[in-house]
Amino acid sequence: DGGELLSDLHHGYGGGVRVGMGENFVVALDAGHSAQATLPLYIGLGYLY
Repeated sequence: DGGELLSDLHHGYGGGVRVGMGENFVVALDAGHSAQATLPLYIGLGYLY
């Protein structure tokens, strides 16, 4: 049922920054906000392939 699917949706917002270090290494910082979580912060470190 489409109505049930839509009633389970939640909204939120956030943003992020990516910083390239060297030719391939990337540091990622993301933050978001929703009714379920006030301000989660995600940090990612990795290489581009």
